[in-house]
Amino acid sequence: MVLGNLIFLVVLAYAPGSTAKYVACIFSNLFSSSFYPPYWSWRAGYLSGATGAAFAMGLQSAVSNVGTVVSPHFFQSEWAYNGYRNSFVICIVLVVAAQVVNLYTWWLTRKVERQVLRVRREVLRSKKEGREYDGHDDIDVLGDDNLKNRNLW
Repeated sequence: MVLGNLIFLVVLAYAPGSTAKYVACIFSNLFSSSFYPPYWSWRAGYLSGATGAAFAMGLQSAVSNVGTVVSPHFFQSEWAYNGYRNSFVICIVLVVAAQVVNLYTWWLTRKVERQVLRVRREVLRSKKEGREYDGHDDIDVLGDDNLKNRNLW
């Protein structure tokens, strides 16, 4: 999704015709909008309870809306002479930076994610065998040394 967004941002920055820019704008928005729902649910799943999930979604929504406030400053009228190429290059750099941060957060939670997959497989295996999952092998978020000791940086 991020790669698709980057491809269409490059088209926006360097395409000569207005039709190509219009189509690229639509597809760039499509790719960037489809990224958020799975990301929200994935991150909110790590916090317990409705309050934790609401906090995660609210924080992510607030951070993502910073772009709405800042982006009009990237499309200044003095950059119109070249089809706002400078503006789109700034957007490309920001999308790449956001993806680097996203990959870093996935790397931080990789052990917990493996535990989630392991427990899910065990639940499905139990269901297939006709027994109830007894919960003997549960997810231990604080067993991850990075999270427990707050060694995130």
